[in-house]
Amino acid sequence: MLQKITVLYVEDDNDTQEITASIMERAGYRVLRAEDGTRALKLYENSCVDIVLTDIQMPRQNGLELVAKLRRINPDQPIIFLTAYNNFEYLIKALDMHAQGYLLKPVGSRQLLRKLDEVSQNLLYKKHYQNHQALLETIFAKQRSLTFTTDFQKVTFASRSFMEFFQIETLEQFHRQYEYPLQAFVCQEGFVCGKSAEEFLQTYEEKPEQDRYVSIISPMFEPKAFQIDITPFKERECGLYIITLTDISTLKTKNTLTRLELEKRVRQLEEQGKILTQQSKMAAMGEMLDAVAHQWKQPLGVIKMHTQMMEYDNENGDLDPQEISQTAAVIEKQIDHLVDTLEDFRNFFRPVEKWENTAVGEVIDQTLRLLKDTLMKNSIQVFSKGVLGARVDLLSNEFKHVLINIINNATDTFNDRGIDTMQRCLNFLVKETDKEVVLTIRDNAGGIEEGVIDTLFNANVTTKAEGKGTGIGLYMSKQIIQKMEGRISVHNSSEGACFVITLPKSRLH
Repeated sequence: MLQKITVLYVEDDNDTQEITASIMERAGYRVLRAEDGTRALKLYENSCVDIVLTDIQMPRQNGLELVAKLRRINPDQPIIFLTAYNNFEYLIKALDMHAQGYLLKPVGSRQLLRKLDEVSQNLLYKKHYQNHQALLETIFAKQRSLTFTTDFQKVTFASRSFMEFFQIETLEQFHRQYEYPLQAFVCQEGFVCGKSAEEFLQTYEEKPEQDRYVSIISPMFEPKAFQIDITPFKERECGLYIITLTDISTLKTKNTLTRLELEKRVRQLEEQGKILTQQSKMAAMGEMLDAVAHQWKQPLGVIKMHTQMMEYDNENGDLDPQEISQTAAVIEKQIDHLVDTLEDFRNFFRPVEKWENTAVGEVIDQTLRLLKDTLMKNSIQVFSKGVLGARVDLLSNEFKHVLINIINNATDTFNDRGIDTMQRCLNFLVKETDKEVVLTIRDNAGGIEEGVIDTLFNANVTTKAEGKGTGIGLYMSKQIIQKMEGRISVHNSSEGACFVITLPKSRLH
């Protein structure tokens, strides 16, 4: 096994180099020798090196300079330093370079070989893992089914079709959306499901092979039914399973009743999704109607005041045509404001899904007009900057819904934490690349609790006090953004929460 490991050994003392190289060669290592960093770099560039064992103090180019250059070529290259100097500064630099070992001369043969064996074992394990991943890629690439490997804590590998279905580029994105893989499955009567691995595997085993189905809500918020096959790895003690999901629409089953029953259950899930969407919309409507009432109070108050003044002047005989004209103009202006406000809210609640190529800044302005009174009442200053004219294909009303959810959450946090009304700020920043537009919404309300932030976009998760939050708003916001082929994430900045929404300039579908 050790004959597969090549060590690049860099040492300027000929006698030390000869003795140490012989020890490694007798132990089964292939050794490439260099007397300084310059020679070692040339050997490295023209050879396949597994481990670099280098002295630090050398002529022409020392070991630290050599390793800095090697790190630029291969950041993961295993490095072991071997030096006669017990220098604390050298040790700190070696740690900063993420060296796998730091040995002091004179080093015993057992100590040296023990360190080499430790690094070799890790290296061979990594190579074995990479080969294993490459084999899985080769197998999975030929399958149209959604295939992945898991220990039910994390997805360890996934096929291209799995990544495309969940609209992700890395498994880290999947794990940010789902705390553990089973959260992706919808628990419903007749389907394989369970909150724990044991419960899930038990319901799987209890069902006949032809009746093993699972349901998943797609990123486009569409329920999908799959036939599921679970195969444990050959080494069962490793706890890994290969799970294959086959879309029921591709199955050539003769059991028409089974297909009809599955389709019926999928329709039930679709109805549940519509109900959830409606609940979110109604929650927003309640808040928006309150905003309408507040925004109408001022113009109605102005109209009432002017009519009362005109009535008073009429009773005292002081009313003249000029005053009537001025009062009529004021009232007409206020009525126009009422009509504009009503039209803004009508447009927001109009149940029409219409794709529009729109400037992001324009949609932000429209949303802020809807919430103008709420923002003023809570003393929140709003700043918009960046490429506000950047255009994207989106569903304007649904996108406004997302912005309203984020703004309302920030407003509640400002109030719940008693943030100084002179300091409350919301910042909108728009950036664009060749293919995407990125909107960042940042507040200074202190941020989101660490225990909640990773699951913030899950259903029924809320940061608000009991009875004040539904746990639907941000969950629906994520579904809406994914429906528009975008991404939404959140992190804490030094001052507060920071939501990042990324949208393609043009739709792929």
